[in-house]
This record gives sequence, structure tokens and C-alpha cells, in this order.
Amino acid sequence: MKDPNHRFCVGLSNSDAHFPFTLGTNMTYIYTGSSSPPGTDRPGVYNALERGRATASYDGSLLVHKITTGGIYLPGYYMQKSSAGYITVNVYAQCMANISTGYADIRIVTSDGTVVTDRVNNQTTVNKDYSIYVSHDTYVRVQVTFYNSQSGYFSYCFSNPTFI
Repeated sequence: MKDPNHRFCVGLSNSDAHFPFTLGTNMTYIYTGSSSPPGTDRPGVYNALERGRATASYDGSLLVHKITTGGIYLPGYYMQKSSAGYITVNVYAQCMANISTGYADIRIVTSDGTVVTDRVNNQTTVNKDYSIYVSHDTYVRVQVTFYNSQSGYFSYCFSNPTFI
């Protein structure tokens, strides 16, 4: 999709239900700004998808990244920054698969490439702040991959970008 500023945001994945009442593997989480079930506010859902406020997931793992410098900026948002400097990126991720004996790899990516690589051991929930330096127009997106070190199973999720 293309917004009025001529930048692209994409819808990322889909899911459906399978017997016996489990979700399909690929899912999209959207940020509507409301805790109401999505089916009760269709314009809110369509508006969120159109603006790129979405995160894709394999196996239902959840990822929310937000920039918390000078306000709250979620995926699909535009942050105005008048000069070069540090911004804080909060990464919250929760593994929905059974991966209690593994680790999570966290990557924060900008238009210059990967600027943060981190590993969190033996946790199925990540909630960390990262400080990154931005000196020009760019974007920030996050990817988290959870691994079970015993079985080799993995679960990943990644976000649409926040534009700066």
C-alpha cells in the first residue's frame, strides 16, 4: 500500500483456523489503538492495516517495537527528528511456542543495515530498550527469532518499519 507521503507499508501475513481449533502458523498482529475485538471496529482495522501498523509472526509469537523518544511511535508511524542523535527503541516479544529451553535473537534494522544484534537466553518473553544513533532519514524495524536449543525448533516474528 502507498500512503500520502509516498512511502510503502505492506501487510505481512495471514492466518486461519484448523481442527482442532488451533490457529494457522502465519499471523498478523495489528495495532488499532483499541482493545475492542477487531470484528467490532472494521474501520479501525482497515485504517491500521493501511498505515502499516502490523507485525508478522510465525507460530503466533508476538512482537511489538516502539520508539519512545519524544513520544510513542509504532510500526507504520512517522517520527519527525530535527537533528542527528540517539533514539530509544523498546522491543517486546513473547514466544507462543513451547521453547522454554532456548534463546531469542533480536535484530534492529535500519536503512543502513542491522544496527543491533542481541541474544537473550532462557526466556520466552523479551522486554528491552535499545539506544541507537540516527543521523539521517531512515526506518527502524525489528526481527526476533526464538530457538529451542534441544529440538532445533524456531519461531520468528518481524515488524513493519517506523519511518524517521
